[in-house]
Amino acid sequence: MDPLTLVAGAALAGGALAWEMLVRAPEHVEVTRYRLAVPGLPGELRGRRIVFLSDLHHRRRPGFRELWVRGVVARLEPDMIFLGGDLCECLEAPAHVLAMLEGWAPPLGTYAVFGNNEHKHQDVRAFRGQLQARGVRVLQNSHLVLDLGEERFVVAGADDPTEGYDDLDATLRGRPPGLVTFLLCHSPELFPEAAAAGCTLVFSGHTHGGQVRLPGVGALWTDTPRTGLRYQHGLYLEGASGLVLSKGVGTSKLPIRWLARPEVVVVDLEGASANELLRAD
Repeated sequence: MDPLTLVAGAALAGGALAWEMLVRAPEHVEVTRYRLAVPGLPGELRGRRIVFLSDLHHRRRPGFRELWVRGVVARLEPDMIFLGGDLCECLEAPAHVLAMLEGWAPPLGTYAVFGNNEHKHQDVRAFRGQLQARGVRVLQNSHLVLDLGEERFVVAGADDPTEGYDDLDATLRGRPPGLVTFLLCHSPELFPEAAAAGCTLVFSGHTHGGQVRLPGVGALWTDTPRTGLRYQHGLYLEGASGLVLSKGVGTSKLPIRWLARPEVVVVDLEGASANELLRAD
């Protein structure tokens, strides 16, 4: 093969790779679905749907990706929406996040925690007030006991562990024993502690699935020093607890993705007997 052909082939391959990493992968949002059988799940939660969004990283006016996410969440008809932090990372972005929330009215509510980017780039108190004015319940090392008919369950939120704002003991203090507990926490680093504390499902993001992954290797970096590369993305079932770890919607550091496409996560809840372990069906 002559040198000119080799150079042309290399240029085409490099261009295709750059297009995939810079354009196609970051904008091609997938819908990832899990059907989970949850022991002790209240009867009124059986058949209910949670949509989980994390790491939107708004830093611009809404583009194709953000408009697609806004529409697909509405079409999924969730009963609850969980927001896992890092919603925005510049001072102008909150208005775009608030606009995205318009039209979402899940019957069991929308719940949010903050990530490291809110603490770095936002007036957290003001942003919390703006979200709550839109009906979003922001949880900062706190929990809510929610009544559903004659049954109850818990939605809890630990503040961002990557910047040291987390306090799991305070988050769960006073929680009635034996209730199904959904814990939102920006980073999966709290999952081992949360599982030991009896949380049923933990919803986290932050890792972006590594954002760039290598075939046969996986993520090279997840920015989770407490747990290393143990939790990258996907569903982790450990004993009676589970971790739903999203690759997120946006990007951080560099606007690229490779083998780690952005995602909207859907969790459909099913019941299981009290003596069973949490499982994916």
